[in-house]
Amino acid sequence: DLMDRLAAGVTPRQPEVEGLLRKAAERHPDRQLVGYQGASDAAVGGPLVRSQVEAIFDALKYDAKLTYINSYLSLGEQKDQITQRVRLPAASLALGGAANCFDGSVLFASLLEAASLNPALVILPNHALVAWQKGSGRDEWDYLETTLINSATFEQAVDIGRRKAEAFRKQAAAGN
Repeated sequence: DLMDRLAAGVTPRQPEVEGLLRKAAERHPDRQLVGYQGASDAAVGGPLVRSQVEAIFDALKYDAKLTYINSYLSLGEQKDQITQRVRLPAASLALGGAANCFDGSVLFASLLEAASLNPALVILPNHALVAWQKGSGRDEWDYLETTLINSATFEQAVDIGRRKAEAFRKQAAAGN
């Protein structure tokens, strides 16, 4: 199981990622991304961080035109095991914004990290989501379903991401 190495695909300093981050800054109401600066207070920080994540979502949707494509790139299968190659963010962008759930989550996490926000890759059975820390030093996270970037609003993608994460949390707690 190499899932613990999935984070190695998060590449925030690649020119393609940094270029798209610049477009995200242009989409933010303040035309800048400040990470967690000024976000220590939950009442201010939550909306500030969320607006930056939404600007990244919008850049992926409108500038990169990120589209979910179930491109299963198998590395070979063994009994009770599925293997899949994950594209690096630059490759997803070079393909015109083609990404499956793993590709999209790694790409989104790369942009979050490049914006000085703390990302997490959430691995569910046969699926992946991206999460981000709502404020620096706070153990509060939000989730996003990256497969919906081209077909849903930011609010819808967050709502579905939250519901999937919560459903898995309940399932895991029940021992299923």
